[in-house]
Amino acid sequence: MRELIDNLKENVFITYVYIYIFLMPWNFFNGQMGVLSVLLLVFWLKKMRTKDFKTEMKKLFSFPPVFCLLMFFIFVLLSLVWTENIKHAFAEDIKFYKYYLLVLPILFTSLSAKEALLGIKVFLVSLCFYAIFSIAIYLGLVYSFSEQRGILPYAIVTPYMAIGLLSSIIFFFQTKDKQRMLFLACALFFLIALFINKGRAGQLAFVITLFILLLVNYKMLFKNMKYLILSTFIILIAIYTLYNNGKLDRLQTGFNQLTHIEESNFNGSWGYRAYMWYVAWDIFKKNPIIGVGAGDNIDEFRKYAAKNPSKATWLGTFHNQHLDYITKYGIIGYTLFVSSLFLLIFYARKNLLILNLSIIFFSVTFFDAFGDILIHMKPYNNIFILLFTLVTIIILKNNEKKDLHGTVV
Repeated sequence: MRELIDNLKENVFITYVYIYIFLMPWNFFNGQMGVLSVLLLVFWLKKMRTKDFKTEMKKLFSFPPVFCLLMFFIFVLLSLVWTENIKHAFAEDIKFYKYYLLVLPILFTSLSAKEALLGIKVFLVSLCFYAIFSIAIYLGLVYSFSEQRGILPYAIVTPYMAIGLLSSIIFFFQTKDKQRMLFLACALFFLIALFINKGRAGQLAFVITLFILLLVNYKMLFKNMKYLILSTFIILIAIYTLYNNGKLDRLQTGFNQLTHIEESNFNGSWGYRAYMWYVAWDIFKKNPIIGVGAGDNIDEFRKYAAKNPSKATWLGTFHNQHLDYITKYGIIGYTLFVSSLFLLIFYARKNLLILNLSIIFFSVTFFDAFGDILIHMKPYNNIFILLFTLVTIIILKNNEKKDLHGTVV
C-alpha cells in the first residue's frame, strides 16, 4: 500500500484520477463533473500517446458485462427512432449517460488492478467524509438550507451510507493491515448516518443486501465465530436504531398504505409508488418488446393520469428506475441493462473481496431503484459507471496469483 502511494507522487495523472474519484460523490456546483472530466480527458490524451488504445478497447468491449452495457447505450439511442418527444428524451434521459463512454475507456486504459482497488477505497473515504458532514448537520453543528442531510437529497445519501457501511465491513473482514481500523471507524460513521437520513428505500436496500452478503459468506462466518458475532451485533444495532428513531413505524405506515390502496386512493409515499405500477403496466402493454422510447413514457404517464385521476398523479414520474426503464425500453432494453450488472457479479465470483463489493454496490442500487429513479440522479448516475468501471478493471487486469484481499494493494 505504501509503495503504491509513493508511486502516486511520481504520477501526476493517477493522482488526479484519485482526486476525480474523491470529488465525484459530492457535486459541489453545477458543471463540476464537466470541468473535472475535461481536465481528465486532457491528461489522458497526453498519456495515451504511449498506449495501444485499439488493443485496450477491444479487450474492454469484448468483456460481456461491458458489451451488454454498450448495447444498452446503443439501444437507448435507437429508441429515438420510435419516440415522438425527442426533446424530452435528450433533456431527461440521454444526458445522464454522457460521461459513461468517457469514464469507461479513460479509467480502463489508465489504472491497474491495484490502482482500481485503491480507487474504491478512495471512494469509500469520500463517502465517509460525507457521512461525518451529514451527522454534523443532524447535530446542528453545520447549517443546512433544507431538510436534506447536506448538499444532496436523502434519496442519494441513504444508499451512499448503505454502500459505505457494508463495504467498510467487508474491507475490515478481508484486510489484514492497519487499514482495518480506518474501515472500522468509517463503518461507525456510516451506521449513524444511514439511520438519521429518511430514505426508506435505501434502508430497505441495506437490509436486503446485508442478508444476501450473509448467504454468500456463510461458510466464512461459521468458520470465524467472531465475524458471525460481529455481524449479529450490527444487525441488532441496526434494528434497535430503526426502532428507537421511529423508522420501523414509518415502514409499518407504508405497509398499511399498500394494504388499503382503494380506501386511501393511493395516499401516502408507498401508496403513490403503488399507483406507478398500475401506470407502468398500462404503458408497458402498448409496446412490451422495445418500449415507447426514451422520450414518451412520461407523456403516456400523463395521459393515463388524466383518465385515471389520483392523489398520486402530482408526482409526474415513476419514482422507480425499473418501471422507468421497462416502459421506455421494453423487455430488450431492460434486459440488456440488468444483464450487465448480473454478469459483472458473475465474473467477480472467483475473487471473494471483489464479489462482495460488487454485490454491495449493485444490490443496493438495484433494490433502492424500486423506490427512486436513482441512476438518473446527479451524481449517482456517474457513481454508477465509476464503480462499474473500477470493478471491471480489477476483474480483467488482476493477474496476481492470489486474490485481492487487501494484501495485493
